[in-house]
Amino acid sequence: MIVEYSPQLEEGSYSLIVTGRNNLGNQAMAVKKDFVVTNSPKILSLYNYPNPFRSETYITFKLAQIPEELKIKIYSVAGRLIKEFVLLPSDLNFDFNRIFWDGRDQDGSLVANGVYLYKAVMTVGGKVQSLTQKMALVR
Repeated sequence: MIVEYSPQLEEGSYSLIVTGRNNLGNQAMAVKKDFVVTNSPKILSLYNYPNPFRSETYITFKLAQIPEELKIKIYSVAGRLIKEFVLLPSDLNFDFNRIFWDGRDQDGSLVANGVYLYKAVMTVGGKVQSLTQKMALVR
């Protein structure tokens, strides 16, 4: 059986919970999906995992809309650009995304132990939004 549900939702955070019953009336395991409805582009839940990390980490984030371009820039605490990832719409997903970083700079050299800042910069319709977080490398 297929059930279609098309509510008109205002901007905000929502949860959708789907449950079902088999022919004997037993309830199946529920599936829950949290989501955000927004008319504006947003970067949500930007973090890296693991943090601190030893040699590699994943920078993860959620998107409310697919941007024209998204850049992840990694900086030293002194403000020097260490690494930059440029992501196009074909590289991105609605909702959850993750970018692998191997702890190397633009030249391929391992970066030193320490604290680094990473910034996600998204461009949609000429508007730019950015979000910054920090991470620690401990070898």
